[in-house]
Amino acid sequence: MRVFRALSVLLVVLLAMSGCRRGMPAPSASPLQSPLGTPLPPAPPLEVPTPRPGSGVVVGAATVRDVGIPMGGVEVFLGDHIGATGDVPLYGFDPQVAPHAVADAYGRFVFTDVPPDEYVIIFWTPFNSVMASDPDSGEPLIVSVLAGQTTDVGELTEPRP
Repeated sequence: MRVFRALSVLLVVLLAMSGCRRGMPAPSASPLQSPLGTPLPPAPPLEVPTPRPGSGVVVGAATVRDVGIPMGGVEVFLGDHIGATGDVPLYGFDPQVAPHAVADAYGRFVFTDVPPDEYVIIFWTPFNSVMASDPDSGEPLIVSVLAGQTTDVGELTEPRP
């Protein structure tokens, strides 16, 4: 019985000591990572190539609406603006042949060697896609690419694709 009591007292003392942090530095940060990630350092300058003869360049950036984080890593395509039937605009998109770019960590994208035409911007994931909308009208953003010119669509804020 005395041995049991002595072991019980020893166990209580050890448990009490394990809860004490005397002499130990306080933790400096949580080991858990934020689901939003860590803030990015300032963006390096974006290298925009000079358009080749007969083609254009399209540049822009995308952030997630209501959250403001860059859409880094999202695939970006240019879909064909075919025209309209009455008031209904028509677009064509084939990911196998459409101009394609991948947004960098800052959400910036660059399309090179784009044939002159009218396009819509499509943010694509395997689960969903979102067509970029004009910030002023809310309608699909139509991008006109001209030979020998760079078209900057600015920063687009869209729902997460």
